[in-house]
Amino acid sequence: MAEIEHFVDSRHKEHPKFIKVKNLKLMLYSACNQMDGVPAVLTTIGDAVEKGIIANETLGYFMARIYQFLIAVGINSEKLRFRQHMSNEMAHYATDCWDAEIKTS
Repeated sequence: MAEIEHFVDSRHKEHPKFIKVKNLKLMLYSACNQMDGVPAVLTTIGDAVEKGIIANETLGYFMARIYQFLIAVGINSEKLRFRQHMSNEMAHYATDCWDAEIKTS
């Protein structure tokens, strides 16, 4: 288990390298989908940020980099998804939070 806590200026949430990862497709299990009983959806980081599913470019960039790392160390992309924390799971200072989840059995 590993965790990244990256604090960002609330006035500047864009990331200079976001353009490099915005077309990367991830399986996202949003809080809304969890509440509605809808399965995870494959979408690009760029679309998810644009639609407000992922809060901002900086978070999207780091999610993409985590995905790339997990694939590089041998995780099967078909067994990997990102699950958004429900509001009651987040730290009081967080505006959005996602866990990389891997189906291992």
